[in-house]
Amino acid sequence: MNGQNTDPTGQLGGRGRPRATSREAIAATALGLFDTQGYEETTMEEIAAAVGVSRKTLFNYFPTKSDIVWSDYEREFGDLRHYLDQTPPEVPTLTAVGDGIIRSLRIGVGQQRAVTRTQARLIDAIPALHGHAATRGQRWANVIADFITVRENLEPDALAPRLLGRCYWTAMFTGLAHWADSHDENPESHLRAAFDILARIDPTSSR
Repeated sequence: MNGQNTDPTGQLGGRGRPRATSREAIAATALGLFDTQGYEETTMEEIAAAVGVSRKTLFNYFPTKSDIVWSDYEREFGDLRHYLDQTPPEVPTLTAVGDGIIRSLRIGVGQQRAVTRTQARLIDAIPALHGHAATRGQRWANVIADFITVRENLEPDALAPRLLGRCYWTAMFTGLAHWADSHDENPESHLRAAFDILARIDPTSSR
C-alpha cells in the first residue's frame, strides 16, 4: 500500500489530512496560505501538505506558484470569448465587453468571492506576478479587440480596438484591486465604474 486513500472520484489524500477534492479546492487552500503567511514565503511543499496530496500531484495540477494565483484564467478566458460570440447585435459593443468580463469572472458569494479578493491583492502587490499579468492579458486584449473590430466594422489594424482591448484588461484589475482594498462585499460596482469610463470612448474615432 502507498499510504494514500482514493475516493470514488479518483482524488487522493493522505490519512489524517484533508483531501483535496478538486483543482479549485487546491487553489483556495493555497491562496489562503499566501494571504496569511505571504506569497514568497509559502512553498509548494507546504501547499501540498495543507491539501493532503503529494508534491508530484500538486505539480501536476499547478507547475508553478503563479499558476495557482491564475487558477481560473483558462476558464475565464473561454467564458469571455463565448459570451462575446453569443452577444446579440442590439447590445452596445462596449457594454457587451464590460458585461462579458464580469460574467466570465463568476464572482459569486462566499469562498469564490474571498478567493477573487486574494487573487486581486496578490497580483496587485507582488512584482513577480506582474509579468504574468501582461502575458496572460494579451490574449484577453486580442479577443476584445477582435470583437470591437468586427462589431464596429473597423479596419483590422485600427488603433481604437487594440487600445481598448488592453485598457479593459487593465481596468478589470484596477477595479478588482480597488475593491480588494475596500470593505465592500461585492466587486461589481467597482468593475462597472472602471468600465463606464472606457465606455465613453467612441471605438470608431480612429477610423
